[in-house]
Amino acid sequence: MTDEYNTRKTLLHKLQNQYDDKAWKDFHDTYYKYIRAILWRMNLKVDDANDVLQSVMLKIWSKLPDFDYENRKGKFRNWLSVITANTAKNHLRTENRLYACLNGEKSSWLDEYTNATLPPEIEDISSKEWEKFISTMAWENVSDRLTENMKLAFEALLRGDSIKEISTTLEINENTIAQYKKRIKHKMHLEIVRLQNELG
Repeated sequence: MTDEYNTRKTLLHKLQNQYDDKAWKDFHDTYYKYIRAILWRMNLKVDDANDVLQSVMLKIWSKLPDFDYENRKGKFRNWLSVITANTAKNHLRTENRLYACLNGEKSSWLDEYTNATLPPEIEDISSKEWEKFISTMAWENVSDRLTENMKLAFEALLRGDSIKEISTTLEINENTIAQYKKRIKHKMHLEIVRLQNELG
């Protein structure tokens, strides 16, 4: 593990002090995209998603000082996804009740609409978004340490190009590309495992 990263446990302990601006920035920079991705997958309107995202970050900021990592069961990302889903539901219920009140309607059908709008499979959504989030972060971290040809070859492989096509395009021996693929897959695996342990 490099010094460049805080471990999840260390970062959470630092966040016990809500006014540690650097720790909060690290947390925000690390998890913001993941939380935003969950909200987008929940089919919220853009304005609602932005409002909920701010509310989620505020709730997390207020709850983290009492968060006891040592006694938590389950994964940290599950805690984040539960807060995100509950905040989204509460936001939509409040908006729908306000709409009903202003228009002289009963809010019961709007509560049903809220429940229908938000998918029940939040765990599935958060897991898929987590896999994408971690894979993207792993690639960003690994690709910084690769040569340009290695990056181009691996990105072409991910797009579905054959080794023969890549060899012709980049003018690199096919065996070299096969070695790139093997090495990069190994680096990606190690980085994904590290990030899962550190952030998840």
